[in-house]
Amino acid sequence: MRRVAANMVCKNVTEFHKYHIVELCEHIVVNHYALTEELDMTEWLGGTILLANVKDIDINTTKSVEDFYESIASCEKSPFLFAYHTQKVLPFSTKLSTDDSSGNCHIKRL
Repeated sequence: MRRVAANMVCKNVTEFHKYHIVELCEHIVVNHYALTEELDMTEWLGGTILLANVKDIDINTTKSVEDFYESIASCEKSPFLFAYHTQKVLPFSTKLSTDDSSGNCHIKRL
């Protein structure tokens, strides 16, 4: 099992958690919970972890959490939950963002 932590974990466009841990078993999310204390064997990734029931996505850039979930809306759904990571702490909405950078944000499946 792999345990990773990030600044933000998003389950969808309305549910997000700051400083959260995600537990993975062979790339499948088996648990996620608040980071309340330092745990042995936890890998700090920082940035944002996006949870989705899509195994493979063809996306290289996104500017917000909404962009990510909109881009996977038409993908084939899996019964399992997968985690995707980006080094950036993504704004929840481009409308609410104070980040004016136009840089791209690479996302990879954990």
